[in-house]
Amino acid sequence: MLLDAMASQLNSVRLKLEQRRKRIEEEKRKMESVMEKQREKVGQQAFFKAVIKGVNLLTKLIFHSFNLNWSMLAIYFLVFL
Repeated sequence: MLLDAMASQLNSVRLKLEQRRKRIEEEKRKMESVMEKQREKVGQQAFFKAVIKGVNLLTKLIFHSFNLNWSMLAIYFLVFL
């Protein structure tokens, strides 16, 4: 009888520990999911920032290129018209 009670108590402790382990694993998965979403968001922001910076640089280069072309175009019109 005493052995049965101890076995039952031990089994109860095992079940509680297993439930606790499962809860901890679930919380860990949730936190990993949150962290992954945060990493994706930060990575996306960095990507867009780099793209915008590249577009701005390209726009400046084109603008300066057009300034030269506008000068050449003005000379062309003055000379040939």
